Amino acid sequence: MKILKSTFWLLTLISLFGFPASRLVGQETGDDPKPAEAAEAGETAEEEVAEDTVESVAAEWQELSIEYSKKMRAASTDDRAAIAAEKPRINDYVERMMVLANNDVASEDGKKALMWIITNGRGVAGDEATDLMIEHHSDAPEMAVVVMGMSRETPTEASLALLDNLAADSPSERVRGVASYARVLQLKQGYTMWTYYGDLLAKSEKMSEEEVEAANRGKNLDEIRTRANRFRDAMPADLQEMYADESTFNTEIEAAFVKVVENFGSIKLTDADDSPTFGDRVESELFELRFLTVGKEAPEIEGEDVDGVTFKLSDYRGKVVVIDFWGDW
Repeated sequence: MKILKSTFWLLTLISLFGFPASRLVGQETGDDPKPAEAAEAGETAEEEVAEDTVESVAAEWQELSIEYSKKMRAASTDDRAAIAAEKPRINDYVERMMVLANNDVASEDGKKALMWIITNGRGVAGDEATDLMIEHHSDAPEMAVVVMGMSRETPTEASLALLDNLAADSPSERVRGVASYARVLQLKQGYTMWTYYGDLLAKSEKMSEEEVEAANRGKNLDEIRTRANRFRDAMPADLQEMYADESTFNTEIEAAFVKVVENFGSIKLTDADDSPTFGDRVESELFELRFLTVGKEAPEIEGEDVDGVTFKLSDYRGKVVVIDFWGDW
C-alpha cells in the first residue's frame, strides 16, 4: 500500500513538473513556436514595419499605379472589369504613410508623409493630415499646396482666420500669396453655394410637393428649406451681409483680387518652370467679374463667318445672340 501511495505521488509530481517540460519538447518538434522563435518573429514583424520609409511607400504606390494603368490600357474591353477588381487600394498606402507621419510628426519625414497623404488621400485621412500639417508645419513652404486645397472649400470663421494669419505671417512669400488668393476663392465658393440654395428654395416654393420631391430625390420642401437655412446661418455675419447683395459682392471680390495682384502678381504659384504667376491666374478671374457676369456688357468678339466675311459681336447689338464656343483637340 505504501509503495502504491509513493508511486501515486511520484506520478503526480511528474505530471505537475513534467507538463511544462513536455510543452518545451513539443515546441522543439514544431508543435508550437519556441519562445525564442516567437520573439524572433515579433522582431521580424517590427523590422518589416520599420523598413517602411516615405520614399519606399511612395515608390511602391507609384510602381503599382503605373503597372495597373499599363494593364488597363493593354486589356480588351471584356477583360477590364476583372483588372479593375485588382486595382491597388490607395487607402492601404495612406494608412502606412500615416504611421510614418505619426512616428515623428514634427520632423522632415513627418512633413513629407503628411504632404503625400494630402496630395494622394481623401476623406478623413486627408483632413487629419491637413490638420496635422497646419499644427506642426505652418511655416513650411509646402503649406502652399495645403492652402490651395482649401480654396475649394466654403468659408468658415476658422478657415478665414487661418488664411488671414498665413497671409500676414508666413515666412514664405508664396504661402502668403496662396493664402490671399485662396481666401478670395473661398468667398467666391461661398457665394456660389449661397445663390444655389437661394435659387433652389425660390424655385421649390413655386412647385407642388410632388414636383419638389421628384426634382430633389425625394426631399420635400421643409427639408430643402432647413438645408438652405442651415447653410446660410453657418456663414459669418459679415459674409451674409455681403452675399445678400450681388453688386456689393462683385465690388468686394474684385477689390480683393486686385490686391492679390498688387502684392503677389509676379510670384509663381508653384516651382514648375511653366507655372503661371498669381497675376496670370487672377487676370482671368478679373476678366470674368468685369465682363462675363450677368448685367455686364459683353466684350467685343471679332472673327470670320463660314463664308469668310468679317463680323463683330457689336454688329448684332440689340438682337438676341447665341454664341457657341467649341474646340477640337
